[in-house]
Amino acid sequence: LDAVPVVDENHFYKGVISCFDIFNYSIPDFFNQLQTVSFVRHLDPFEKYFSMKHGLMAKDIVVSGDYVISQKDTLMEIIFQLSVKNKVKLFVLEDDRLVGEIDRFSLIDKILFF
Repeated sequence: LDAVPVVDENHFYKGVISCFDIFNYSIPDFFNQLQTVSFVRHLDPFEKYFSMKHGLMAKDIVVSGDYVISQKDTLMEIIFQLSVKNKVKLFVLEDDRLVGEIDRFSLIDKILFF
């Protein structure tokens, strides 16, 4: 899965963990300023992740992010988020509770094979 929601015991949405977030958790902050990392030959990009994996919890990586939509959002708003904003998945909330999710494939599947 490319992105998963994090919810509490009452299904209240707390945030999302995506592959992108795991990559960012592992990579040093200064890498965001670089144009290339070709000069780095011996850095394990997952060293921090693997050194902490036994005690690592979702709350350590979770990002609040803007991966959420409401049940009242239009198809155009959903497509905008998935394509222009390049979101891999959107989580549908009702009163801050997770009630569903929409990803690119499920949307294309519904449109093309309806």
